[in-house]
Amino acid sequence: MKFLRTIVFIFLASLAATAFSMNHFAGKVNPKKEDKTMKWSTTKWYDNGDFETKPLPTKPGSNDNTTLRWGSYTLTVDCDVNVASFSIGDDSKLLCQKHNFKTKRNFNLAISPYGESFAEFTSSNVDIGGSLSYSFYEKHTKASYANFKAVDSKVNIKNDLVVIIPYNGRFKNPAKRGGKIELVGKTTMAFGNGTVIDSIIKDMPKEWMFRFIFREKDGNLPTLSFEKDANLDGCEFEFDIKNAKPGTYTLIRMDNKKSSIGKPNKIVLNGKDYAFGDEFKVGGKSAKITIAPSPNSKDIKTKNDLILQISK
Repeated sequence: MKFLRTIVFIFLASLAATAFSMNHFAGKVNPKKEDKTMKWSTTKWYDNGDFETKPLPTKPGSNDNTTLRWGSYTLTVDCDVNVASFSIGDDSKLLCQKHNFKTKRNFNLAISPYGESFAEFTSSNVDIGGSLSYSFYEKHTKASYANFKAVDSKVNIKNDLVVIIPYNGRFKNPAKRGGKIELVGKTTMAFGNGTVIDSIIKDMPKEWMFRFIFREKDGNLPTLSFEKDANLDGCEFEFDIKNAKPGTYTLIRMDNKKSSIGKPNKIVLNGKDYAFGDEFKVGGKSAKITIAPSPNSKDIKTKNDLILQISK
């Protein structure tokens, strides 16, 4: 009898754990225009992405999967957030300033067929317990952008950068579109693993792109790092550097000697095409961006880091 009670208890405990894990969608299915602008602390959450349902009685918690509904919604984070996962739908925007944002698992952005899916963190701490991923719905007939932007923020991702774009032979992008990571000022973004980037980025560069953007702010430059195997072959790079002081800056740090910047599809510096190693001017000083060993890397010998050098 005691054994039976133990089994029943375990079964009920399992059901309780499952019951407390829910899907939360921010925003109504068919809202008025003014209802598309929301705040995390006051918006209503729903348990269905496709149909109108009654609002959930509680806000999402640490075991709940959360989604910002697709269709030009804007959700402002006005409190600290701790959820199981978070996804941004087509052409919707998440804005977070001076708050902690934590997910137990993945953070996903959908590459929109129109407009731009967007996440912007300013002076915030972001802790992603899974991967930062970019996805594209295979039945879309065109593509636009998805952008993860961090300004003066600390972003830690436990696993990988994942970019998956299913091939769709029913349409052809008139211009290249895809995903972006935009880092500004004092931002540090660190991946505990490496990259899983769809080969379509490299194989179809006239239609698809993934771009890393580094913007100086108040003389400060951001840093991106990968602890394990990362390959950025075929990606694009953009730099906005005009007022940094003389010195050596690590823009991308590869801690694994097998990792590689690869062969970029395009490099843009201060609005103009650029090639790694070419000299340019910063405040009248000679500067260049090269692939070289970083003194801050765990592997200080392999030439696979992206370094900015400004002469004194």
